[in-house]
Amino acid sequence: MHQARWDEAQNHLSNSLAQWTGLADQSGQQVTRMALGDVAVQLEDPRQALIHYQQAWELAPQDTATWLGAQSLEKLGTLLLSQTEYERAQAYLQQSLKAYHTLQKEKKAGRVNGLLGDCNRAQQKWEQAIAHYLLSSSQATGYGDTLAIIRSRLNLGKVHRYLGDLEQALNYGEDSYQLVKMGPNSILIAEVQAYLAQVHLDLNDLALARDLAQSALATTRNSGDMTVQRDAIEVLYKISKAQEEYTQALALHEQLLVVDDSLSSRTLQNELDTQEFQKQVSMDSIRKQESIQLAGEKLRETVRRQRLMAIYLGVGLVLSVLFGGFIFNRIRLTKRQEAMLVHQTGQIKEAVSSLQRKNAQMLSSIAYAKRIQAAVLPHETLIRKRFPESFLFARPKGIVAGDFFWIEQVGDTTLLAVADCTGHGVPGALVSIKCSEALNRAVYEHRLLDPGRILDEARTIVLNEFSQTDEPISDGMDIALCAIRGTELAFAGAYNPLWLFRPGKHAVPTDSEEASFSKITTLEDYTLIEVKPDKQPIGRFITSKPYQTKKLQIQPGDTFYLFSDGYADQFGGEQGKKYQKANFKKLLASMQTVDLTQQPYQLSEALNQWKGSTEQVDDITVVGVKVS
Repeated sequence: MHQARWDEAQNHLSNSLAQWTGLADQSGQQVTRMALGDVAVQLEDPRQALIHYQQAWELAPQDTATWLGAQSLEKLGTLLLSQTEYERAQAYLQQSLKAYHTLQKEKKAGRVNGLLGDCNRAQQKWEQAIAHYLLSSSQATGYGDTLAIIRSRLNLGKVHRYLGDLEQALNYGEDSYQLVKMGPNSILIAEVQAYLAQVHLDLNDLALARDLAQSALATTRNSGDMTVQRDAIEVLYKISKAQEEYTQALALHEQLLVVDDSLSSRTLQNELDTQEFQKQVSMDSIRKQESIQLAGEKLRETVRRQRLMAIYLGVGLVLSVLFGGFIFNRIRLTKRQEAMLVHQTGQIKEAVSSLQRKNAQMLSSIAYAKRIQAAVLPHETLIRKRFPESFLFARPKGIVAGDFFWIEQVGDTTLLAVADCTGHGVPGALVSIKCSEALNRAVYEHRLLDPGRILDEARTIVLNEFSQTDEPISDGMDIALCAIRGTELAFAGAYNPLWLFRPGKHAVPTDSEEASFSKITTLEDYTLIEVKPDKQPIGRFITSKPYQTKKLQIQPGDTFYLFSDGYADQFGGEQGKKYQKANFKKLLASMQTVDLTQQPYQLSEALNQWKGSTEQVDDITVVGVKVS
């Protein structure tokens, strides 16, 4: 519908609301409020939509479940979910779910379970997300709600794909595809096709992945659904690159950059809209409190003046004249204060407007830097594709990071690294791009596979790149790099070590080769092998020397970790101290009986508990791999 028609609908509904209010008909007011909220959503005015939905809910009886009350709660939750207010959204959706169950409206309950799944997925609460999606699928199946079945199964597939369970991801995707093909919704068909293309790419079924991606792309080129279009183009680009079709890969990469640019602009605008929404909600609350406070002050002032007038009238005419003069002076002073306040308010508004413009420009630059960094660095699914039992825990300090992980497959050798570049945020991200490029050049231009030699060459490249300015640049990176080939793991590090946990006590003899370059610690049920790095960075250093490659034999059941120093350096606890590597080591040791897919959640929970309200001080990256 054209915006003018939505404006017209809003005017008609506002007139209707006035009539229902005049008749004191709460049901009529409630229905109209919800309709006004829906129109505000279409007009992209989330603040006004929130007000209407909130007032619709307040009109419902609070001591019993009603259909209109449940609907208004659902609409509140859906709106807050779209504005990334996940905790508040979840609270309203839970109340709505409870009301629908009381009213025995299980079809609607299924839809709300789907929304709660979305809410938990956005917060990376995977178990809760899966539970809600399964409930949504079951309830939708019972009522024949095909759209809800497709959505819940597709979302279940996406969660399992993120967790590395490609078999389940494929099963749920194929279930969704069989259902969606029977309907006329071509956009939803394309979305499912693009998802299945990603899964088949993960499974290395390139022919089927290409067919699905091409079909999805053909549909979305005319629909304007850029997210699905991007997924399809990315799959086709990766297939062309893998099959060495470089001309086609370049053309697809250019298309990908164009779509990413549009999506980044849209994401930035959504972030700004969300910030404005949250700011307006806070301002409304402040204004409401100020209004209540002002009304109380006015009432107290009125009572005080009445008492004074009674006293003054009793004293006589002279004092009344003096009091009149006093009032005149107070009015004149108040007018001066009001004029000053108006002037100061104008200055504040102008300053706020200037800050908002600068903030928007800064966010735009950061969003562009993030897009460039994402295009250059590898995607986390590459780790799970090479190592099915693995995880990546990455928590940047800002939108972009100086930490990065790196993985390359060269013949039968897998190269895996976690690097921590100088700084964080945009400067750190720029250094990370240069350093990852240095690693790629060392491997592909100089054909190096030995970790120590790769770091030597990467250091030379970085120093050459950063010496082309008038003032020398001391930036660089700390890194833990390993090369895995069969049962041999070769390691070299610049300040950052490799930790390997092996089941069983005394699993490494003290006279073994590993013991000569590692610290061996016997734990209750495991042996910890700490492979030491060289104490020099990739970058400018006073006494540089070649990096040492250290080799050890790995065996099934071993679990090794690469990490930056961000986790151990985080301040927190009761005394505001650093977490320290000793505590980080104990934490990893305590998790050895936990499945690797669950270890990121334990890392996140322990970090949040330690950090509390303390600001995060650095980027944090941890990679864990279990040898199978």
